[in-house]
Amino acid sequence: MIYTIDIGNSNIVNVVYDVDKAILFSSRDETIKANPEQGYFSYFSRLANDLKEIKISAVVVSCVVPSVTPFVLKALDQVFACEQYVLRAEKVGWLAIELENPLEIGSDLLATAIGSTYKYPRPCLIVDVGSATKITGLGLNNRFLGGVIIPGIGVSAEAMHRFIPQLPEVSLEIPKQVIGHTTIECIQSGLLYSVIESIKGVSRRMEAEIGLPCSFILTGGYSTLLKDELQEFTWDPNLLSDGLFYYYRMMTEASDPN
Repeated sequence: MIYTIDIGNSNIVNVVYDVDKAILFSSRDETIKANPEQGYFSYFSRLANDLKEIKISAVVVSCVVPSVTPFVLKALDQVFACEQYVLRAEKVGWLAIELENPLEIGSDLLATAIGSTYKYPRPCLIVDVGSATKITGLGLNNRFLGGVIIPGIGVSAEAMHRFIPQLPEVSLEIPKQVIGHTTIECIQSGLLYSVIESIKGVSRRMEAEIGLPCSFILTGGYSTLLKDELQEFTWDPNLLSDGLFYYYRMMTEASDPN
């Protein structure tokens, strides 16, 4: 079975697949940043116990937190006796990454690009709503076109409370109407409807620059919150993990989506 691990700035997402890509296990936890050496060894030891009925044959990792990456890989090597595959741009030669420095692409963006290339027609726009909201474009002929990074919903909410202390902390819920009638409703409306309209507007501008009709895909930890307001987007909550699964297939079967 294939164990995929996505380590972002806020969360760790674990998904275990069988060889036919059926999901056997999934979990989401907070990213460990304090005492990472002991923290990740303990974390993966607990997970290994949860997975003791599943024979893990390979571990596939995406990590966008460089400070914890070596501790993650060390812990995985200690806990799981199997092959490790770490997602890196230089291993995905069939994807033409049109950045000034292609190697600086985040492994999260690379994973969603791989998943989308296998699953959706191109050109397409991928909206990943997480610690930051990222909108990336895939063109014809497996071209990664670049994209846009917008401050994330949680980051914006935290910053507003931190820098304007008289404003209360609020739960992230979409109000029934845009015009708020309490301070909390006004903040919720500003945080969430502004992101919704940013996603719609920026995506349409990117589509116009690409010059062809695009598929629109929505993923990421906060996507569940926004999906009903973005019904023109295909909601795919497991896109990044699916991308890691396909990366494993590429590395072991020497295959690509062409």
